[in-house]
Amino acid sequence: MSDPPVIRALKSMTNSVKAWDTTPLHSIFNQIAPSAEPNTQTSTPYFLQAQRFSLTESALFPITERPPVSADLQTQFNQAIEQCHAEPSIHVVQMLSLFHDYAWAVSYQPTAGETADPVVSLYDYARTKAALAAAGEQTMLVGGDLSGVQDFIYTIAANRAAKSLRGRSFYLQMLTDALAGWVLQQAGMPSTNLLYSGGGRFYVIVPAACYEQLAQWRRALGQFLLNVHDGELYIALGGATIADAAHNFEALFRAVNDQVTADKRRRFATLDNQELQAKLFTPRGHRGNEDDRCATCGYMGPSNQFEADEDDSKICRLCESTIKLAFSLHDAQFLCISQPQPNLSAVKGRTNAKDILAGLGLQAEICFDQQELIDHLNRNSAQSIHVQIIRPFAGDLAMLSQLRANYRQHVFSIRPIVNVTPKAPNGEVKSFDQLAKASRGIKRFGVLRMDVDDLGDIFGYSLAKASLARISSLSAAFSRFFEGWVGEICRDQNIAAAIYQPEQASNQAISPEQIYSVYSGGDDLFLVGSWDVLAHVANRIQHDLQRYTGYNQLIHVSAGLTLHTEKFPLYQAAKLAHHALDQAKDAAPRQAIRKNALDFLDQTIAWEAYPALINWHQRLWRLYQGEHGMVRSLLQVLMELYSQYNEHSQQRQKSGKKHTAYGPWIWRGKYQLARIRQRYENHQELQKLLRDIDEDLFTGFDDPHRISLRTIEQLGLAARWTQLLIREQGD
Repeated sequence: MSDPPVIRALKSMTNSVKAWDTTPLHSIFNQIAPSAEPNTQTSTPYFLQAQRFSLTESALFPITERPPVSADLQTQFNQAIEQCHAEPSIHVVQMLSLFHDYAWAVSYQPTAGETADPVVSLYDYARTKAALAAAGEQTMLVGGDLSGVQDFIYTIAANRAAKSLRGRSFYLQMLTDALAGWVLQQAGMPSTNLLYSGGGRFYVIVPAACYEQLAQWRRALGQFLLNVHDGELYIALGGATIADAAHNFEALFRAVNDQVTADKRRRFATLDNQELQAKLFTPRGHRGNEDDRCATCGYMGPSNQFEADEDDSKICRLCESTIKLAFSLHDAQFLCISQPQPNLSAVKGRTNAKDILAGLGLQAEICFDQQELIDHLNRNSAQSIHVQIIRPFAGDLAMLSQLRANYRQHVFSIRPIVNVTPKAPNGEVKSFDQLAKASRGIKRFGVLRMDVDDLGDIFGYSLAKASLARISSLSAAFSRFFEGWVGEICRDQNIAAAIYQPEQASNQAISPEQIYSVYSGGDDLFLVGSWDVLAHVANRIQHDLQRYTGYNQLIHVSAGLTLHTEKFPLYQAAKLAHHALDQAKDAAPRQAIRKNALDFLDQTIAWEAYPALINWHQRLWRLYQGEHGMVRSLLQVLMELYSQYNEHSQQRQKSGKKHTAYGPWIWRGKYQLARIRQRYENHQELQKLLRDIDEDLFTGFDDPHRISLRTIEQLGLAARWTQLLIREQGD
């Protein structure tokens, strides 16, 4: 019996291993160029080092030297391929997981008649070729977008947010995967046809004949989500056919996204009027009884849909399950996925996350460590389970190979997720109160939101020759950074220590127990934590993204960071942080680059000015360690000068005049700084700082491209930042 088309497609790709050692894989970011220059690449080419996938600097970050490829890598790949299970449905998933493990950073060597693409890996070629082979000669791209995500995650009681937040976010990740899997199951396609799933969005390849089923899928999934989520969530679907391999895939994705957007504007429109009337506009039988109201999300329903919480309040089954998810995710290493037969009608009303996912055909179990994983596999030896390593460690590659050898009926792969959840000494997830109290200085928790600027332009206009494989490769590259490397940054214990007390770094280390990763994936992230840590985390993320993309000036991120009191509602904090992110993207001009900035303490600073900001901030902080009163006076003067400068600039801007900084604040500043210099004339470190301020503060005002790079803006923010750091309780 011959192999199915998808397996034949994958086997044909293994021939490429013969040339692994001749052509290194170029970074996909080499090809991101201005739309006016579609065939150019970055001036210095960057290469990935061919090795098994891991969350290490040597694996993820490109280099400028042309790296060799180890012959052992090819040998290990071939040996692993030979051990794949004979059953076709298991065989194909195992093969693709091996391509990801061994060939994610290996260039594809084409056969006769094919054209090589130096920036697309053998793995990305394999998965797109397999998807097209499985779907047949006439294919289509289907996209899905889960709407209502923001309200679902953040509209919860502030005093309970920390307990369930990570669980709710993870549940939405699994729900997106389950919805994509359901669509593939309905189309009769294997999991290889999933091109992307993350951030509430997915793309799959299915036969073109499925276009007629889109309306049925919308109706079935709309009914299901309305049943289990009462209209909170809706999956919008769109699709477009693929003409041939030379199709304009950038236009294809635009067409699909346009359909998705149109469907999102007409949520549940495929349901008939009687269904909508009964579900949304008919009085409920529980008559709004406050005793049957979830203390976490506010859901009101029949008494049998609630459970008693530990403080005797009631929570709905869904919130109870997401709280358990959040707890079990902390430091968990494995996620075990199995695929029971989907049965949407078996799920009755609002229930727990596990039952909702099972109704769509996805069962997820979390295992804390290897022993727990082995116990789970032994209990389920009769079925095939996809084991995903969600928190990779240094020794995982050897463990991965051993697991594959010992459990050949299962699939093993690495799928990192940013899973940083702070726990108190008693094992409970830290509340936002505790995160605020752990901050240096003023006791606040921070909310950080970041995303890649102009991502649509990067995919639509800047990516030269936007083939399906290239688009998939670029999506995967962003995912590896935001779903993998960001987690490593959040766990770094010394990001902030070197800023404040380098000589006491071992005592001042910032524990990862001060950062809560709500979400990071695709091209954006949402973190909560002690406010004094998050600004440095944001800077590290943008700095590492520059290195990761080979310093491509078209790829950058903006960030919004806001501070909040202990009991501040999370949904309002999320909105304020989003507004701060918008402010960063609308910052005043600086040289030729737009966006690419941080909005922090109600002020926007360009990332290129961040090193200077940190320098001023660090010098002020160090002075404060020895001379409290002196520094307080200086901070007050600097903040007052910035306030006067800002007021003057806004007045001129409103009047339509040139955005110049000259004004009375300059002469007042000269006078006030001179008085401080005279008062502390024997303090050498202060005198040096004041001389540097005097040299830099009053120059460069005529350049309109330096508005957000001016020293007065850096000093104003540095002074405000330092002041908040020295505002200890009772100080």
